[in-house]
Amino acid sequence: MDHFFRIAIVENDEADASRLLALLERYFESHRETHDIKVYNNAFEFISEASAYNLVLMDIEMPGISGMEASFKIRENDLTMPLLIFVTNMAQFAIDGYKVNALDFCLKPITYEDLFIPMEKARSILSSIQDKILTVKARNEVVRLSLSSIIYIEMIAHDIHIVYEKDGVESEIRYRGALKAIEESLEGTSMIRINSGCFINVSYFDSYNVAEALAIMKNGSSFPVSRSNRKSFLTAITRSGL
Repeated sequence: MDHFFRIAIVENDEADASRLLALLERYFESHRETHDIKVYNNAFEFISEASAYNLVLMDIEMPGISGMEASFKIRENDLTMPLLIFVTNMAQFAIDGYKVNALDFCLKPITYEDLFIPMEKARSILSSIQDKILTVKARNEVVRLSLSSIIYIEMIAHDIHIVYEKDGVESEIRYRGALKAIEESLEGTSMIRINSGCFINVSYFDSYNVAEALAIMKNGSSFPVSRSNRKSFLTAITRSGL
């Protein structure tokens, strides 16, 4: 199963940010994990986009607003995500990390060995999230599906169609419902919205037909990418390295 990391590096020092990026790429190369990394040179810009990430490497000492202040702000609405790893020159700041449920902290200058253990912790946590279960009531039975096994979810008329893979065999569940009822369950996973009636799993994405604005899946299915979702879709696909 592919783990899908969406990582923000919040670091105002260009050299430190480049070093972190190189260390992360080394980690992902060794683990063969899909990932998406964006660098922010200030915390203000990051705060408004924090919900797009499931892991943040946050410098504590930054001009304008510190990494700790930014972390308190993003924790106002969500106590658990994204995971936080603090990066600092001063160990005494790390104790404040407990107040924002930080996963760990690293002292500068960071080495690969320093980063390895926090990343293994994050990998374990995000792996369990990736494997969370979607429970739906279809006809007269309750069906539990691993979200990582779902290829796509599509709304057709008043029915939800869920196509998934189990033991190499593709299957489908149809039931009367609304996407809004399950949308929250898809947050923090590799499922991304491509139009008002469809979510696809990035792990099963194959290619994008630019001329026709179609997302093509590995099983041959294709879905239109709406104009309003096109930018976020292309950004997610490009950063994932798929």
